[in-house]
Amino acid sequence: MNYLNKAKIKKFLPFFLGFFISFCLINYKVFILDLLLDNNYESLDYIRPAKIFYDTNSFSLLLESLYARLPAYPLLISSLFNFFGEENFISILFFQSVLYGLIVHISLKIKNIFINKYFWLSLIIILFNLNLLLSSTLILPDILLVFFLTNGIYFYLLFFKKKEKYFYLFIGNIFFGFSFLTKSVAILLPFFLCFSLIIFFIFNKRVNIYKKILFSVSPLLIIYMMASPIYIFHYQQSGIATISYHKGGHLLFVVYPCLSQKWGCGVGNRVAVEKVKKIDKEIKTNFLKKKYGTVGQNFDTENLIDRLQIAEIYEEKAYKIIKEIKTSQIIQSAFSSYMKLMLHTSLIGFIDFFNINYINYKIPDNFNKITFIWLIGQIFLIISRFFQIYGTVSYLKSNKKNIFSVIFLILICISFLIPALSIGNPRYRLPLEVILSLFTILGVRKFIKNNL
Repeated sequence: MNYLNKAKIKKFLPFFLGFFISFCLINYKVFILDLLLDNNYESLDYIRPAKIFYDTNSFSLLLESLYARLPAYPLLISSLFNFFGEENFISILFFQSVLYGLIVHISLKIKNIFINKYFWLSLIIILFNLNLLLSSTLILPDILLVFFLTNGIYFYLLFFKKKEKYFYLFIGNIFFGFSFLTKSVAILLPFFLCFSLIIFFIFNKRVNIYKKILFSVSPLLIIYMMASPIYIFHYQQSGIATISYHKGGHLLFVVYPCLSQKWGCGVGNRVAVEKVKKIDKEIKTNFLKKKYGTVGQNFDTENLIDRLQIAEIYEEKAYKIIKEIKTSQIIQSAFSSYMKLMLHTSLIGFIDFFNINYINYKIPDNFNKITFIWLIGQIFLIISRFFQIYGTVSYLKSNKKNIFSVIFLILICISFLIPALSIGNPRYRLPLEVILSLFTILGVRKFIKNNL
């Protein structure tokens, strides 16, 4: 009886602890620090279309109002408004604390596919992933994206383990499809899923060639089928089949200035930023003159057709001016920004709650108690990176049973790292955090096994 009780506690404890910690942090932010809607983030970009859908129940108006965003998160917010009342933002954060608990719970189940031991150590590592915990307190789609990704990863790993259970593959693709509809950073995900399945089926001799082809392309078929209403809507409106117009603006206004910066972003190169402003003005002037025959008219940001067509011009221009940057500069900028992306502790985000600027505690200028807290977080992050590399390499070299699963997880990471090119913001590594936590656990386990 005692054993059964302990088993039940272990089964449900990860969810309840994850929910409780996130819920407490949210309450502290909202009721003590009065940080319900943080102006440093783009929360209103998702709340605005959610309110439009809540008021109209029109998918067309929802898609028109999204700007460069995707519909999954606004639809979730709109659903919560239906249950808890319009503009009840607390309900969004409460639901996100539930999502955080579920992510912790599913992450432990993913860990159990690799190893059954180290429950408490694994729980601590996953539970206190500061980047994920912070994201659960912000009205942004990151936590929803991670929830869908975690479920997709779990069902794919089950499929790799139980090779004949194609139902797991189908369910995994559905969850990855929802990821694709949550944030545009998942734009490359279908192709890397396809690639991982090709590798898996090459070495699976029990499946005939026709099934190998069908199941290898299943992520592309299912994900793009789920996204097809958006592609069709945009094509009908503008003649351009696209998921959003985010890509063009992102390449021109973010990636180009960051690649022009010697050590990546941080902050974009000032000269490049000014150049982009001039290009933007020139593109809009020429576009309005060519399409409407007018000069000096303000660009209508509410016009979906114009926004989509302008975004395509942005993309073409961005590729053109990025080619003008020296290859050595691109390599240096990309390397530096990826180092920042992976090695900056998310404790900075928690310190920001108290309006303490990084300048006030960075080591060269002012070593104080905040610097010490930041430094501890930085040290733990670097140690975890060591275990992640150690665990990944060890499993690739010695664990044939799970080698396809590890390759799959690495490919998922790469699919999200490519869109983050030149950007050193820890938020861009959020889709990787569950995988990084797992690699930390595997690394610690291998280190203990080999050295203690």
